[in-house]
Amino acid sequence: MFDALIIDIFRKIIISMKPRIIYLKIIKTIFREIKLRSKNC
Repeated sequence: MFDALIIDIFRKIIISMKPRIIYLKIIKTIFREIKLRSKNC
């Protein structure tokens, strides 16, 4: 549930932001962290 809230917040930030390259890099790093956390759990 916590990861879903983080993703929803970042979606709102993305909508407000326009430079796509920057937020795509941020999303990739976030999803890498989520995958690592899910593997550890």
